[in-house]
Amino acid sequence: MEPRALLILNCSVASANWAGFCQDEDLIVEAVKRQRAGGPFATVVFARQMELSIGRCITDLEAVAKAALLEDAQGQIIFL
Repeated sequence: MEPRALLILNCSVASANWAGFCQDEDLIVEAVKRQRAGGPFATVVFARQMELSIGRCITDLEAVAKAALLEDAQGQIIFL
């Protein structure tokens, strides 16, 4: 796992006002491990590469941002 990917997952430990978007399946594997272990991690919003257009990703991310409170989404994996 890339150090940058681990940084993304660890960001929420210090701040509840953070979420990350990724298309990296390795990051999802690590997030699932942490979720199953009950460990803290930043909210991860995931979309598979080449499945969604950039415009669709932006629209979906905007909908998630408006509908969800980051405090409620801590330690969650949201699939677009």
